[in-house]
Amino acid sequence: MKRGIALLLALFASLFFSCKRESSAEEEEVKKVIEQSLYTGKDFDRATDEGETIPHLFNPVGLLTNETIPWVRFRRKIDSLERSIRVRIPAYPGYPETTALATVTSRLSGRFFVNNRRDSPVIYIRPILDSGYSQIYLTRGNRGWRIRKITPKILTTISSPSLLSIVKIRAEASPSGKVFEITNPDTFLSKNELPTFSPNDTVRVEVTVHSDTDSGWVFLHRGPRGIRVREPFYKRSTYIFERTWIIGSEPAQTPVVRHAAIDFILWPTLFGDSTASYNAKAWALPYIIKKEEENYPEED
Repeated sequence: MKRGIALLLALFASLFFSCKRESSAEEEEVKKVIEQSLYTGKDFDRATDEGETIPHLFNPVGLLTNETIPWVRFRRKIDSLERSIRVRIPAYPGYPETTALATVTSRLSGRFFVNNRRDSPVIYIRPILDSGYSQIYLTRGNRGWRIRKITPKILTTISSPSLLSIVKIRAEASPSGKVFEITNPDTFLSKNELPTFSPNDTVRVEVTVHSDTDSGWVFLHRGPRGIRVREPFYKRSTYIFERTWIIGSEPAQTPVVRHAAIDFILWPTLFGDSTASYNAKAWALPYIIKKEEENYPEED
């Protein structure tokens, strides 16, 4: 009798550890897909980490009456990026084992260099400590795990004394007529729901933000890795900013996936003295440039 119980326990233990090993292998495969993806790789976390020191300005037609950013030169330098991926299979209770939900968190530390007086060589250095968060929904088929939907990457300053929020992002492209709008950072977007533009598009971008303590300024980060561009918006009112984005200014062999971010930086961070701290909020998303007849970029 005792021997039978022992054999039964050994069988259960063998099955348990076998399932655990299989589950662990599946989770590692999901992580590998995420790390290697055009849409969710490490460029996603560095969407606001640019080497450019001078904000690029362009006076778009129709926006000349809006307020332009005061003189300022700044740069972020990210010294450390820690990234963690937690995988749950199945994605939700009751879902099949061929679904997975990955939660990607990151922690970025570095320095924010800013010179906010044209007549002064003084550069203020503010420590950066940000956290990042996004989710990814995947399914498994004959070709293995594939990404089906993603949420924006949300970057937030840790222990910020001020509450910054991005309320709405809206992009209208011409002549393609494509429109993209998002108000909830927890929204899952499939590939064909991501911002998608034609090579000859001019995109009008409007961003609504809010802060409980002070105003700030909004910037657009875009372009391929290595030649990232940071462009300040034009202020239409205290919390509404807009600008145009000329897709043709980015050399691209289409179709191509790139990463953009809307970056809301608090006023004292940009224009304060040595006592000011760093405080920012950003939403980052992949965007696609393709001709109308082209398919969306596929993963290998």
